[in-house]
Amino acid sequence: MSLQATRAFTPAVPIQSDSLFAGRLPQVTKLVDAINQPGQHAVLYGERGTGKTSLANILSARWQGLSYIIAPRIGCLSSDSYMDLWRKALREINLTAGKSRAGFRPETRQENLPASQSLPDGFTHTDVRELVTQIGEQAVLVLIFDEFDTLAPATRKTMAETVKLFSDYAVPATVIFVGVADSVGQLLKEHRSLERALVQVRMPRMPDEELMEIIDNGMKELGMTIVPSASSRITSLSRGLPHYTHLLGLHAARSALKRKVMIVMSDDVESAVKTALEDAQQSTIEAYIKAVSSAQKNHLYRQVLLGCAMATPNELGYFTAASVSGPLSRIMRKKYDVPSYARHLNEFCGEKRGHVLERIGETRHFRFRFSNPLMQPYVMLQGHATKMIP
Repeated sequence: MSLQATRAFTPAVPIQSDSLFAGRLPQVTKLVDAINQPGQHAVLYGERGTGKTSLANILSARWQGLSYIIAPRIGCLSSDSYMDLWRKALREINLTAGKSRAGFRPETRQENLPASQSLPDGFTHTDVRELVTQIGEQAVLVLIFDEFDTLAPATRKTMAETVKLFSDYAVPATVIFVGVADSVGQLLKEHRSLERALVQVRMPRMPDEELMEIIDNGMKELGMTIVPSASSRITSLSRGLPHYTHLLGLHAARSALKRKVMIVMSDDVESAVKTALEDAQQSTIEAYIKAVSSAQKNHLYRQVLLGCAMATPNELGYFTAASVSGPLSRIMRKKYDVPSYARHLNEFCGEKRGHVLERIGETRHFRFRFSNPLMQPYVMLQGHATKMIP
């Protein structure tokens, strides 16, 4: 059963199984609408860790399962050139070609060949457009380019120009770009004219009800149940990031199985928090220690950073200095106003504390957020384990 738990909860890899995928109906609806609109393409963007690749995997699998849809997902690498991307994309699609057999009466047999073989050496935008048009006239064609943000700016620009060409010529195919960004402009700033041809789909952090759906799906896969208080604790600590929901769900299920019971209790979540902290990546542990360590006695770096993790952010993950006051006051059990911790916030944005926070705006109007979104739940786990969270 412990091995089965690693298939029900997958913190280390994106979701592959449709039965374990949860939520994201608004995002799926917008992407499907884009496919049904000629000349429309889409971009799926948001913070790191919000499940964009999992959604790309699931949609590709769902659509590929329909006989009339071709929907490969192409993982982009920083080293990929424009030609590399299209060869990778078209290698996933087979074209049927006739081939003659030798003999006095040659017979023609059908062969399936990768569409990439139809691209000439040194192919251009036009060659790609013509081949994609040929494929799109035979089936609904959706091309999903994941990790698009990792590509070099010049490659992103050339890809944008090709998709703009697709839109102008009403090519019967839909391209979906997936990447880490705060806005579409960050992904495609080199080609703003493409924006009107794009359906812009932002991937926000998951609401608690969708995180609970992840937990319920995983437990159902294992034939287990979880008490509401334990489920609520997991979603609260996850801070909207499904990675931590999977991580805590996995270790909580294993804790219950170790007790030889099929119901996960709050004590199992306590055990899961401890295990998650012990098994955290060394880079995360080191970054946390660098952010909160101090030779000063009675320093507040741990408490202020936890207050930042508990602060209410906007849709892009930014919070104000004032929004830290409430959580910090609850942690310290006495009133704390901005002047008492403003220095800490500024230090968190500097080299000395590893730039654990990033900052935008102007003096007195700064907004902050965690440079690595996955650090925020880790800080929550530390706060929970050390009893700092009330």
